Amino acid sequence: MKPDPQRSSWALVILPLVLNALLLAVSLPLLALPEGARIRPLGWAFAVLLITLMGWGTGLVALDEMRRRRSWVRPLPALLLCLLPLPLAAGILHFKGLVLAH
Repeated sequence: MKPDPQRSSWALVILPLVLNALLLAVSLPLLALPEGARIRPLGWAFAVLLITLMGWGTGLVALDEMRRRRSWVRPLPALLLCLLPLPLAAGILHFKGLVLAH
């Protein structure tokens, strides 16, 4: 049975959405901290790194889809969404005014 090209290209969009939702779920405990708290979120930083790397892998697949099919309709949103985890994580820290302690 041949894989359906429509389904695989939609999976390119869904996977970065799931990864960004996972990042938000991992970041929920940070939102409970008081504003301006000094934190050392080692586990959270590692989770952000892993989620970002998985997103970049999806971006590489999206770039390959763009090159191979010459269609940017589905791979372009996937490519943009795969770049979102790092700014999203920085935005969460900035939103709460958390200070990273070293």
